[in-house]
Amino acid sequence: MCQIFGDMKKDNNVIIYLVDDDEFQLKLLQNKFKNTTKYQLKTFKDGESFLEHLIKNPVSKKNIVIVILDYFLKTDQASSTKNGLEILKHIREINPQISVIMYSVSDDIDVATSAMHHGAINFIKKNENSFSRINNTINWIISEINLKRKRMHSKVTFRVFIGMVIVIATILATLYFAFPEVF
Repeated sequence: MCQIFGDMKKDNNVIIYLVDDDEFQLKLLQNKFKNTTKYQLKTFKDGESFLEHLIKNPVSKKNIVIVILDYFLKTDQASSTKNGLEILKHIREINPQISVIMYSVSDDIDVATSAMHHGAINFIKKNENSFSRINNTINWIISEINLKRKRMHSKVTFRVFIGMVIVIATILATLYFAFPEVF
């Protein structure tokens, strides 16, 4: 089940997906996000419904999409997905541009390492500081993506400028050889 929160006018390109089967944790994060951020927020109580949503609603390249994904998700018995790590792998297959923050009660270093190895940006333990760490990570992700976009825009602008200089130089050289008395 998906719930959508936030005014679409608040932030036109940042979408946060919260995926957690623990209703208390989901409500806690949902309330903190609603009260302290301007992001579009969508919640899911299981990984399968999130993956279905992601497949049916492809992400626009202009959006910054961040998933906060619980590691220990209860899943459908018929499903082949076992936990958040399996969901993470599916997210990577569907759209590798989506940033994922793993979120868990576990502080097992092997679990965290595995999550990071499979593409999670960060692994955050659920505790009283979780929201602060999640929000800091989100801000970092947004900054990095915006920086990459600005670099790409600068490269394109530079290439257009160089192309124009070459065209102008070619025109001037042609004019110089065609009409040397003008120069």
